[in-house]
Amino acid sequence: NNLTGPLPTQLASITTLVVLNLGDNDLEGTIPSGWSNQSALEALDLHHNALTGTIPMSLGNLSNLKELPLDENQLSGSIPTELGSLNNLEELWLGDNLLTGTIPTQLGSLVNLEVLDLHQNGLTGSIPVELGMLTKLQMLLLALNDLSGVPPDLGTLSDLEWLYLHYNEFSGDIPEWIEDLEQLSRLYLNENEFSGTIPAWLADLELSRLYLAGNNLTGCIPEELESLSQDIATDLAVLGLPFCLESSRVRSVARQRGSLTVQLGVPDDPDDIIDYFEVRYIRSDATGKDNDANWTVEQVSPYATNYDGPRSYTITGLTNGVRYDIQTRWVTVYGQYGEWSPTRVGTPGAPPPPPPPPPVVEPQAPVTPPPQPSTRRRGGGGGGGGGGGAFVPATLPLAAISTRNLEFTAIVGEGNPPGRSLQLWSPAARYMTFNVSGNVPWVSVTPASGDSTGPQDRMLVTVAVDATELPAGRRQAQLQISGTGFQGSPQRVTVVLTVTSAAFAGTLAPRYDVNNNLTIELDEVLAAVRDYFDDRITLGSVLEIVKVYFAG
Repeated sequence: NNLTGPLPTQLASITTLVVLNLGDNDLEGTIPSGWSNQSALEALDLHHNALTGTIPMSLGNLSNLKELPLDENQLSGSIPTELGSLNNLEELWLGDNLLTGTIPTQLGSLVNLEVLDLHQNGLTGSIPVELGMLTKLQMLLLALNDLSGVPPDLGTLSDLEWLYLHYNEFSGDIPEWIEDLEQLSRLYLNENEFSGTIPAWLADLELSRLYLAGNNLTGCIPEELESLSQDIATDLAVLGLPFCLESSRVRSVARQRGSLTVQLGVPDDPDDIIDYFEVRYIRSDATGKDNDANWTVEQVSPYATNYDGPRSYTITGLTNGVRYDIQTRWVTVYGQYGEWSPTRVGTPGAPPPPPPPPPVVEPQAPVTPPPQPSTRRRGGGGGGGGGGGAFVPATLPLAAISTRNLEFTAIVGEGNPPGRSLQLWSPAARYMTFNVSGNVPWVSVTPASGDSTGPQDRMLVTVAVDATELPAGRRQAQLQISGTGFQGSPQRVTVVLTVTSAAFAGTLAPRYDVNNNLTIELDEVLAAVRDYFDDRITLGSVLEIVKVYFAG
C-alpha cells in the first residue's frame, strides 16, 4: 500500500486485534506505547516503513505475540530487555534499523524463536552465550554490525539453517561448534577477523553458500571442499589461497637434438579443478635463478592424456650440450598456482642409441579398445589461463563499506563541522560501481559516483553536513549506496548531526584550578546535555559536544 502519516496511538488499546499488518508502507513517527491488554494479538508487522524513535518496552506485554517484524525502519536506541518476556514469539525481525547497544541476554528466554534478525544495525559487544538456548532457531542474522570477540558455543542450535555473521569484528579460529549444526545450509563468516586455517569438516555440512573472504585465514583450501557446489568453489577462489592438491612433478627427461621431452606426473583431479600446467626452464649455470623473471615459462594443455596418467611435453629451441634445470606446477580454473616442483636436469643433444629390437612374434588379430569417456566436464582450450573453464558466480559478493555510522557536531551560528571520509570498494577482484546519495538537503557527498576493481582500488567519498540553517537538536539522515556488481543494493550509512546552541553553554558550570586550567565535572556535563536533548543522546555524543565547546 501507500499509507502515510503517523501510527494512531489508539492501536495500542484495541483489545480484539489478532493480526496487525501495516508493513511495506510509508508510515512515519514513532511506534505507540502502552501495549498491555492485547492478549489476542499474534502478529504485529510494521516492517519497511519510515518509523523512528525507540522500540516501546510495552511490546513485552503482548504475551501471545508470535511474529514481530519491525525491520527496514529507522528505529534507534537499544533493544528492550522486555522483549525477552514474549514466550510465544517465533519470529523477531529487527534488522536494517539504527539500533545500538548490546544484544540483550534476555533474548535467550525466547524458547520458541525460529528467526532472530538483528542485521545491519550498530550493535556492539559479543554474542550472548544465552542464545545457545534457542534450540528451535532456524535463522540467526547478525551481519553488518560492530560485534566482536570469539563467538560462543552455539552448537546446541540443531535446527539452524542460516548463520550470518559477516561484516563484524569476530576473531579467533573458525568456530568448531559449527560442525555440529547439521541442518546448516548458509554460512556467512566473511569480512571479520577470523584467523587460522580452513577446517576440512566444512565439507561434511550440506552447504549451498559458504563465504570466508575478508578474514586472516592462511594455509590452503582442503581438498574435501573441492567437491562442493560451483557457487561455493567460486566463493573460495576469492580467498586467494591455493587448493590442497598434490603437487605435479617432472618424472623424467629425455634428450633430443635441440630439445628436451619431459614426462609430467600430475595429481588426480576428479573435479576438474586444474586448468593447465606450466613448465619452466633455465640454464643450470645461470645466475639469478631465485628470480622468477629469469626463467622461461611455457604452458602445457591438460587435454593430451587422462588425469590419472603421465603426459609428455617437448621443450624446443635449446642449445645442445647445455644443462637445463626444469620444474613444473599446476594452475586451477580460478587462477591459483601450485608450488613449483623439485628441479630435474636435462641436456639436449644426440639421443642415446635405441635398444635392440624385440624378438619377432607372430601377429595377432588387433583388438579395438572401447572408447573411454572424457574426464573433463568443460570445453574450451587450456592453453591460456582460465580459458573456457572458469565458473561464472551465481551470486554477487557484498560491497565493502568502511563505516556504517558517521557523527557530526556543530554549534548554531559557528559554521559547519569538517567533512568525514567514507570508503567503498570491492572486496574481491571484481568490478563494482557505486552511486551515493543522501535523503535530506543538509547532507552532501563528493563525488556522488565511482567504481572499484578490488581491495586496493577504493572509492573515497567526502560526506559533509550543512548546519547553517538548522536549529539546535539532534537529527538523523541516511546515505543510500546503490550500484552494480554487488548484492543487497542499496546499502545504507547513517549520518547523525547534533547541533547545540549558545544557550546550552549556560547550563554548564566550568571551574578553574589554581593553575587556571579548566575543570569539568563529567556527571554535571552528562546531566546537562541529556536534559537539554531530552535524554536522546549517547555518552559518546556528549563527549564530542564537550570537545567542541571547550576546544583550546
